[in-house]
Amino acid sequence: MISLITYFGVVHYNFYRRHVSLRSLYIILISMWTFSLAIAIPLGLYEAASNSQGPIKCDLSYCGKVVEWITFSIACISLAITASLTGFAVISLHWYNYKSKTNGVDVPKVTTRARIRLTWTFFALIVICLIELLPFGLVIGNDKSSLQGCDSFYNANELLVQSIISSVETLVGSLVFLTDPLINIFFDKNISKMVKLQLTLGKWFIALYRFLFQMTNIFENCSTHYSFEKNLQKCVNASNPCQLLQKMNTAHSLMIWMGFYIPSAMCFLAVLVDTYCLLVTISILKSLKKQSRKQYIFVVVRLSAAILIALCIIIIQSTYFIDIPFRDTFAFFAVLFIIYDFSILSLLGSFTGVAMMTYFGVMRPLVYRDKFTLKTIYIIAFAIVLFSVCVAIPFGLFQAADEIDGPIKCDSESCELIVKWLLFCIACLILMGCTGTLLFVTVSLHWHSYKSKKMGNVSSSAFNHGKSRLTWTTTILVILCCVELIPTGLLAAFGKSESISDDCYDFYNANSLIFPAIVSSLETFLGSITFLLDPIINFSFDKRISKVFSSQMKFLRSKVFCASSSSLSRNDKIIKDQSQIE
Repeated sequence: MISLITYFGVVHYNFYRRHVSLRSLYIILISMWTFSLAIAIPLGLYEAASNSQGPIKCDLSYCGKVVEWITFSIACISLAITASLTGFAVISLHWYNYKSKTNGVDVPKVTTRARIRLTWTFFALIVICLIELLPFGLVIGNDKSSLQGCDSFYNANELLVQSIISSVETLVGSLVFLTDPLINIFFDKNISKMVKLQLTLGKWFIALYRFLFQMTNIFENCSTHYSFEKNLQKCVNASNPCQLLQKMNTAHSLMIWMGFYIPSAMCFLAVLVDTYCLLVTISILKSLKKQSRKQYIFVVVRLSAAILIALCIIIIQSTYFIDIPFRDTFAFFAVLFIIYDFSILSLLGSFTGVAMMTYFGVMRPLVYRDKFTLKTIYIIAFAIVLFSVCVAIPFGLFQAADEIDGPIKCDSESCELIVKWLLFCIACLILMGCTGTLLFVTVSLHWHSYKSKKMGNVSSSAFNHGKSRLTWTTTILVILCCVELIPTGLLAAFGKSESISDDCYDFYNANSLIFPAIVSSLETFLGSITFLLDPIINFSFDKRISKVFSSQMKFLRSKVFCASSSSLSRNDKIIKDQSQIE
């Protein structure tokens, strides 16, 4: 229609002005849509029936081929008629332009634009004919369009050509349909004017927006921009916002790498190692006699607590950097902190229990044999768990109240300060008590070993393993005291928070955020390293667990080597058979 209207409007202007009215164009347009729907509806239904089952039955062997050929024939006729009419109009316009130039008549710019636009339309139509008719005709001509299921697999060698044809058809068609409106709009005078007007208005709107909001965009002149700066646009009282933004980004980077990514990976590995050691310990515990089970009761408590601590560290650090569910609820933080405090206290109790068991087993063997029965050990372990629950619940509730608003209100600075120092003092007492007990037992064992060597007595391997394991446990506890008490005490003394928020207070004090970020990140980083190394080093000194681990490694090694050797022998046999055949 565009080609015919352009033809009559340029070559036969009087006919176009008298007979081609707006009403007649609407009638022709409605007729085209009606004719297209009348053909498209039945063809579309039969094409759908040939591709999937439905109310209309059309098998692929006969009906599908008939539908394909009918569709192909109608497409050929329609495209041929359209291409012929458009080609006739293009040739006529070019001939009209040539005659006008020969006669010395100036051709209007509107006519030149229409001729160029119609030439592009004709070129696009030729391309569409090629990409629609040739590939489709080749596919149905070779009878490969209905290959499905096993037929596609059996004729896989012939599917490559079909795939290339279909892909090229889609790619070239998409390029044509993308380029067509752009070139057509470019040669249309009215649409080009409207596009230029809209671009000009857009530039004015952008300039007006920058003018109105340049006072609030405090980071506009900064050389480096960060994702979190949009939350700090309201902090307009900063004297040097770019420098504060860089300081805050440094603190964020420290917290997210040394306080989240690396510790989370180490804690995840620690969970895997602790779980493996826990399963091995439980299997060993079931096979031991009552007298030998006593030393592994606290080991089970220790491993269970270490698993919970590592998981809590991952979740707690995730709340500061990831939008996890329930992170804005008091109950979530309360449960999380209660489990974390319970696990820490249970771990400290298991440390103390192992130390006392080792001390009485070496220094007071009769007391250990007669007084410390298996029932007594279970009672002590239950008492440790009960004490941990009783202390962890108020601890966790007040820690959650300090983190987020909830049923327990602690909004004033005096309340927060009192709660922080109270929790810090109680944690100091518990940690120092456990550390003192372990130091006493460790020093006693080393003194006993020194006296035995001086008297010429040879210490047993079990005693040496126990002494080494207890020395490592004491070292772990000292490190825990350092990473738990020193950073918390320093931050509480200087009135700093362990987390960094995107509010204006932290932004205005960004120069002093580096210190709490380093302290908090080191606390989490060293703690994660400790919880990863603890089970590995501890159970390398345990004879029974080391034996189980060694036997499992030997079993896996034998299985792997047997499988590889059998596969190699099988390959050698195949090669020999092939050589004999040749």
